Amino acid sequence: MGETDIQHQENTQETSSRLSGLASGGFFGEVIIEEDKKTDFIRQKSLRFYVSIIGPFFSIHGVDSSIALLEIESRVKDFNKGNFAATHAITISPVFEYYEAFKKLEDQLRSFFPGYLFVPHAVGMSTIRNISVADELRDTQSLDTIYEGIFGMSPVHTCLTRGDRYYGMSDWVKPLNQKESH
Repeated sequence: MGETDIQHQENTQETSSRLSGLASGGFFGEVIIEEDKKTDFIRQKSLRFYVSIIGPFFSIHGVDSSIALLEIESRVKDFNKGNFAATHAITISPVFEYYEAFKKLEDQLRSFFPGYLFVPHAVGMSTIRNISVADELRDTQSLDTIYEGIFGMSPVHTCLTRGDRYYGMSDWVKPLNQKESH
């Protein structure tokens, strides 16, 4: 799946959307809520959603990130700046400045993918041994996570989180039937 950029005007604030494929597990999309661009620095607030093709699962993260455009040594004049990206925090439930957009995106995903379950951060960052593709260069905290197994690497962040790590757990709890309740 290729990458598509869409820009539109919404509530007098410009937002942009991107839908991308992953190497394994599913696809993800991004809605940029706020962006501050300077000549050598970009700061963003975005909502990223992840949808699995392996099973009926999805998740959403509010992502606070930045990119520093710094000089690097290069023999080619046009390639003398490097992109140094950082993810500062992810918001894992509908809280704070992400509340409204998170809920709206969640409702749209549930409508478009009926029966899909929200994967809570506490579950997604749990591990199953050898679910990851081996890679000695990656941070060991991000290896073998449920997120990686069902969505690919994109939702695995090694940064601080905000919000309820068990948000969405109600999707996984089923009421007792008549036989089980007695």
